[in-house]
Amino acid sequence: MDLLMVYGDPRGKGYGGVEEHTVNLIQHLSKKPDLNVNVLTYGDETQIFLKNHIKYRVLKKYSNNMFAYIFFLPLDFFRILREINELKPDLVHFQGTHPLYSFAAVVLKRKYPTLITVHGIMAVEMDFHSEKNFFLRWSSKFLERISLSYLDNIIVVAPQIEAIVKTLTKSRTFMIPNGIDLETIPNIPALNNSKPFIMYMGVLISRKGIYGLLDAFSLVKNEIEDICLFIAGSGQEENNLRKTVKRLGLQKDVKFLGFLKEEKKYSYLKSSEIVILPSLWESLPITVLEGMGCGKPIIASEVGGIPYLVEDGFNGFLVKPGDVKDLADKIAFLLKNKPMIEEMGVKSGLKAKTFDWTIITDKTLEVYQEVSGSEINESSNGK
Repeated sequence: MDLLMVYGDPRGKGYGGVEEHTVNLIQHLSKKPDLNVNVLTYGDETQIFLKNHIKYRVLKKYSNNMFAYIFFLPLDFFRILREINELKPDLVHFQGTHPLYSFAAVVLKRKYPTLITVHGIMAVEMDFHSEKNFFLRWSSKFLERISLSYLDNIIVVAPQIEAIVKTLTKSRTFMIPNGIDLETIPNIPALNNSKPFIMYMGVLISRKGIYGLLDAFSLVKNEIEDICLFIAGSGQEENNLRKTVKRLGLQKDVKFLGFLKEEKKYSYLKSSEIVILPSLWESLPITVLEGMGCGKPIIASEVGGIPYLVEDGFNGFLVKPGDVKDLADKIAFLLKNKPMIEEMGVKSGLKAKTFDWTIITDKTLEVYQEVSGSEINESSNGK
């Protein structure tokens, strides 16, 4: 089978959860002997190349600016259609409900078996978006609803997301969560840190609830002096977050790590006491999965697909989104109960095993077979 995976922000706005999910998925899919993996994505230059048995078709992005890019959308739409019709794949899999991808999927569905993975719900996320333009907010929600209503096959990453999607469409849905590479983690050493710390990892935007985390951490410091907060990631709110840290007098206790590459990321996660994600909205955050894979208890907001990963009182705690006191109380409670940290961490590690990329890849192949009607050999070819 010739598979075409389409992903990436046409504006090249950065590397996020969708990109990480897709990169891992295509790497595991490329090991299947009856599957030829092709990728269509965006970069600084138009090019075609082969890497690790995967053929990449890269389209040059037109503009990083949101307003300017609106005028390039029709051109990009026809570029994608041209590339797909030239390749003539047996199956097209779009990652994300970017209007460009969702409309292309609608147009192509009569010619090729087509799938789209819904990673986030614009109808929900745009309410937390920093974009102030009413037309852009409204049009994003409207275009998503129209596209999803016409698609035949949709992958969702959590039961909670599936429930929302089913209010937007009568299309057939398949539930396949994000995955984690559990073979990598044991080989990465922990840090030799001298002081215990809790950790946030993710993009630095308001929707992630980091300002509330800083306020909660300030309350925790009143009870527990010997603790630090490490913030890993980059984003548009970084400067304002640093100012908030200074205003709260936490300069010595809060450390900004920037964007961490794979090995360093896991070193920090493995060395932390608790992994925290206080978002106002999430789909199925990979950060939580990575924290679980490192055997850590998770404290996260009870939103989106997070309750699918975190069972309150089992492998962590769920908190009300935006509730600073609730978050501070849960953090302090766990830090005062080291045996519970260990116990919840073990349970996190066991639960993470059900999200191993080998399992997620096989589930994806089953959907490919059902959608395309083709048989795929699921055993590895050792590539």
